[in-house]
Amino acid sequence: MSSNATIAQIGRRRTRRSVLAVLALPLVLLATGTVHAQDNYPNRPVTIILPFGTGGVSDIVARTLAPHLEEALGC
Repeated sequence: MSSNATIAQIGRRRTRRSVLAVLALPLVLLATGTVHAQDNYPNRPVTIILPFGTGGVSDIVARTLAPHLEEALGC
């Protein structure tokens, strides 16, 4: 019978902990304060960095895509 009592005690402890956790949640949320909205992304200019020299294929592709990225990101 002692093993059954031990299992019952463990069950009560878990229930007690669960109830305390549920009751503590609103207090934690109130303690964190208000949520501040973030700035729109991107909030500063985006720089495209290419590891190759100017005038190459990657430079031409980047310069061609830059206006489309600017429009899509709203920069």
